[in-house]
Amino acid sequence: MNLFSKCNIPFSEEPYQSISSEGNYCSEECSPEDSLEHPYFFEYMNLMSSFHHFQEKKLTIQSFEERIDLENEIDLVIEDYKSLYFGDSEGSFYKAHILQLYEKLLLLNDEVNDVLHHREYETYYGVSIYWHEIWNTVGDDLLSKIYLDLLDHLSETYFFYRNLSWEAKSENEISPRNFKDVLCFLTIEDQQRFVSILKQIFEKYQSEHVATKVFHEDEFTFIYTPSIRKCFVCGHWEAEADFKFDSERNVHVCNQWEACEV
Repeated sequence: MNLFSKCNIPFSEEPYQSISSEGNYCSEECSPEDSLEHPYFFEYMNLMSSFHHFQEKKLTIQSFEERIDLENEIDLVIEDYKSLYFGDSEGSFYKAHILQLYEKLLLLNDEVNDVLHHREYETYYGVSIYWHEIWNTVGDDLLSKIYLDLLDHLSETYFFYRNLSWEAKSENEISPRNFKDVLCFLTIEDQQRFVSILKQIFEKYQSEHVATKVFHEDEFTFIYTPSIRKCFVCGHWEAEADFKFDSERNVHVCNQWEACEV
C-alpha cells in the first residue's frame, strides 16, 4: 500500500497519479511543485476531488430525492469534462488519466442510479390504526373510551414500539387525533400482544352495535398488521405489500401517495 508523501494517508487504488517519479499523491496540495507545470494537472485534480466526493455521497443516500440530487451533480461534471474525454490525449500524462477517471465516473453514475434499487431497507412488524375511519364509525364518545382503555393497558404492559406515522408528534405517542397511526414492533410476539390488547378492548364494547363494525368475529376493520418499510420516494412508512417497482425511477415505491404514483 502506498502512502501519500505529505499527508500520510494510506491508499491503494488508482487514480492517485503524479507526473513525478516519487510516487502517488492524494491532492493538489500534496503533489510535487513540478506537477503544476504539466498540462491538465489542475483539471485532473479537480476531477479526482469530485470523483471521491461523489463516492462518499453515494454511501449516504437515503431517499430518491438525494439520489437525483447526486446524479445531477455528477451529470454537470460529466458535461464539463466531455470535451476533454473526446479530445486528443496523445502525449499528455494527465489528459490520459482524465480519460481513465472519466470512464470510472460514468460507471459511478450508473451505480448511483441503482443504489436504491439494491439498498437493503428496514422492515418492521406493523400495526396501522386508521383512527379517522374508526371515529367516523363509532363516534366521539366510544372512541374516547377505547383510547383511554388502550392507554391503561399500555401502562400495565411493557414492550417496545415506535409510531412512524407522518402525523405523530412523537414516536412514543398513539393518538386518535391522528388520521392514522403506524406502529412498528421489533418482534411478531410484541405485535400480536398489542393486537390482543385491542381485541380485548373492542370485545368489551361489543354490546354497542357500532363497535362490531370495527371488530367482529375476531377480525378488524380499519386496523391492519402488515410488514412495513419506508418508501424512498415519499418518505412514509407503508405496508410492504403495497410497494411496486417503478422502472422509470428505478426504485420501489409504495404507490399510496401522489408523489409515488406509477
